[in-house]
Amino acid sequence: YIKTPTVIDSLDSEISSPSIYDTALKFYVVGQAFLNDLDTASQSKAQQQLLMYERHVKNAKSSSEKDFTQAGQLHTIYRRGV
Repeated sequence: YIKTPTVIDSLDSEISSPSIYDTALKFYVVGQAFLNDLDTASQSKAQQQLLMYERHVKNAKSSSEKDFTQAGQLHTIYRRGV
């Protein structure tokens, strides 16, 4: 099941993303804001923020791939019907 995202049509709309991606999104927004500043110090801060964004996205993807469930290897024997 994959939920269809809500439509963002106003400033009051909320993004319907899993909470595990919230921190990553914050790092991305801050990194983009620093990139818009032409100061050398801001550029290095932007790179640090975007690196943290990438780390959080990677961790979130690996967690969501597991879907917080574990399934062991299942072996069954097929018995033909009579």
